[in-house]
Amino acid sequence: MTLEKATLPVPQFDQITLAQLQHNIEQAIQNGQNFLNELTQVPETIQQQLTVIETVDVLENNMSESWGVLSHLNAVMNNAETREVYQALLPSLSEYYTQIGQHVALFQTYQNVYDNSIFADLSAAQQSAIKLALRDFKLSGVALEGEAKKRYAEISARLSQLSSDFSNHVLDSTQAYSKVLTADQLKGLPQSSIELLKQYGQQRELDQPVATLDIPSYLAIMTYADDRALREELYHAYVTRASDQAADTQFDNAPFMVEILSLRQEMAKLLGFDNYAEYSLASKMAPDVATVDQFLVDLAEHARTPALKEIDELKAIAQQDGIDELKAWDSTYYSEKLKVQQFNLSQEDLKPYFPAPKVIQGLFNVVKRLYGVSK
Repeated sequence: MTLEKATLPVPQFDQITLAQLQHNIEQAIQNGQNFLNELTQVPETIQQQLTVIETVDVLENNMSESWGVLSHLNAVMNNAETREVYQALLPSLSEYYTQIGQHVALFQTYQNVYDNSIFADLSAAQQSAIKLALRDFKLSGVALEGEAKKRYAEISARLSQLSSDFSNHVLDSTQAYSKVLTADQLKGLPQSSIELLKQYGQQRELDQPVATLDIPSYLAIMTYADDRALREELYHAYVTRASDQAADTQFDNAPFMVEILSLRQEMAKLLGFDNYAEYSLASKMAPDVATVDQFLVDLAEHARTPALKEIDELKAIAQQDGIDELKAWDSTYYSEKLKVQQFNLSQEDLKPYFPAPKVIQGLFNVVKRLYGVSK
């Protein structure tokens, strides 16, 4: 099997075109479907069965090379062209993965290898991959028949589309907001943040700094802006994105949320779970819903005392500015002031010690130490 030896090339983003990505993904889907259509029964020998599993690994790696890149671009550099290609491919991809998950002969091939004595001779990584694949087959409805199997496929396809639509609404709602800032509204911001806001203005062909709901802009305002009214405005705009409370309600995600919850519950029931939480935990480390609930309760209890202490400290600093009631849009601002007061250290003071190349190298070092992966 090649899975543990497989390596994906680092994407050369400056050489990637959407047309080529679309072609590669469509070809990968077609190759996968051809393979599945030809696999009508479990191969006779165990070596042939191992070859089938190896082929699935190769097909998945080929898909990941292109779909992973497109998904990343759609998430971090979303534009009309990228979104159009992503949306066009999503139904076919969802159908393909449902076909894999419900392919009985493929499932039985994995099961045969798992039940065979040769399984003990496989590497730990190979054994884990097969176990996880068997779990995923069951969670994909491989045991379903007739209308139940058809309904699962319909739900899976619809949930994929709803998830994409939900994300697009959040992104569109985020991008719909912008605010031109005056010199007074910039008071308190470090020069690096002001330069960032000027860049947002330049992107809109404006000479003035512009605040947006993109995280770098939003955090700069919430952390440093002395203008409390400005912080309040951005806070409300940010927390009401893609809702019926936003300034622009065309991106309201509430109907999507209702449908997603309903379909998730129906899907969980089809697979024999009482609720979606049980279905979700079937692929996670937590043993059951009660354990998760208790963990969250314990976490809240342990965090409550130090959190209340910190809030009292923030209130004390805010009162020095004449603020008697600490609001949500004050917390980040006064947390930064508290840090400076207690440690004589701000985020700006730390920046020179963490230039991007050093941070990136640090990330690679952590990955190498944890997983043995090197550049």
